[in-house]
Amino acid sequence: MDLKEQVLNTLSSAPYIGAREIAERHSLTVEELNHAYKAIQTSEECQKRLLTSINRDYFETVREYFGKELYTVIFFVGLGCPYRCPFCPSVTIEKDGYRKLAKFRKGPGDRKLEYRDFEKIFADIEQMQKKGIIVEVKISGGLEPYTDPETVNWILELASRQNVDSTIFTNGVLLRDPKNREIALKSDKLRISLGTVSEEAYADEYFGEHPRNKRSNSLGDLQKTIRQLVQDRNDSGAATAIGMNTVVGEFNFHELEQVVLDAHDFGVDYIAIKGDYFKQKDDEWFDKVETATAAISGHTRDGKIGDMRVILTGSQERSSFLNSSLQGKCLPIDQAMRQMFIDPFGQCTPVHCWAFPVQEKEQERHTTSLNEHTGLQKIIEKTNDFPLIDYSKLNPFELIISLESERQRQDLAFGVERDCNPYISPHNVSNPDSLNFRSFCNC
Repeated sequence: MDLKEQVLNTLSSAPYIGAREIAERHSLTVEELNHAYKAIQTSEECQKRLLTSINRDYFETVREYFGKELYTVIFFVGLGCPYRCPFCPSVTIEKDGYRKLAKFRKGPGDRKLEYRDFEKIFADIEQMQKKGIIVEVKISGGLEPYTDPETVNWILELASRQNVDSTIFTNGVLLRDPKNREIALKSDKLRISLGTVSEEAYADEYFGEHPRNKRSNSLGDLQKTIRQLVQDRNDSGAATAIGMNTVVGEFNFHELEQVVLDAHDFGVDYIAIKGDYFKQKDDEWFDKVETATAAISGHTRDGKIGDMRVILTGSQERSSFLNSSLQGKCLPIDQAMRQMFIDPFGQCTPVHCWAFPVQEKEQERHTTSLNEHTGLQKIIEKTNDFPLIDYSKLNPFELIISLESERQRQDLAFGVERDCNPYISPHNVSNPDSLNFRSFCNC
């Protein structure tokens, strides 16, 4: 086995390992390792192997966020939600099984963001774009965005004006309103949460012990809404890519195959299937996922789902690094240089665990206030003062960002050349002459 192959195999199975450890494992000098990294970096075959490996989530994220200088601004829009999903960070399950929804609290001097505030945020985004940074916005929520459709519309219109890619994440319930569907079709992408084909499972999993919400929302209604949204999109000629987001759990293992077939029947463009990333998974869990995904892959091969994309995250594979319970702490600035959450009252934070509303004021939530004197650039810089975050609190994306940031620091210290990242092909650097992101935030 040649040197390139040895290093590639090591990186494929443990992508976060630094250059020093790889050099020690394979008895390499830093010059030899630089040579191997460059060989992997410039080989189409090697890049394809990384992007189709079990740890593909890692390599795809590095390619996008470190290679293309992608930055994501996530707007948490909405002050309420009809759902009470057990896997939602905004929901606390009490001892008696009751699901309690946390809501955003307005602190002293806080006010809900107005149109002029979003104009200022997008002015900061424009400055990032001028530095060669690709910016995307996501409209999501600790709660449901369509409980505040006016704000959703503001963000989409400003994003369109500045050629910023936009994605909406929604439970879809409030899209029964034609006006909300009209707003939705201004986005580039829209993803609706749905993971069951059973009325009973839908009521139990998404609403829990909340009879009023169950009575006013049914699976049949949501399915009808999705079909109507697709029809509206097709009739209007809008370019919105419509997808479904499915969280895997005990309630739907047995029907994942049918969920995918239904998604195709609705006419959506894609379905993303992922696990609850904070739930402990055992061999039985992985066995059930493997059975379901094998059936889904069979439908993909035989053409039953046509052109609809099925996105199966690598985290569902038992040997993925994401299931290895890595220990460590994250620098908040590493996250702030790739993403920022902004809640309805202008509180900003770089990680999802501090972005969601909390039940009690005493619960940990580190944020910085957006105001007329503190724009996005200053917000990013201020995260240097935030405490370290344990890996266990990070979602998969954030863990990858943290691990890769640390790996790159260690590689540079060891002597790896700055432009010699084995995961980033020269063909996937969007603007090699652009200023580094650090030049925007002075970090």
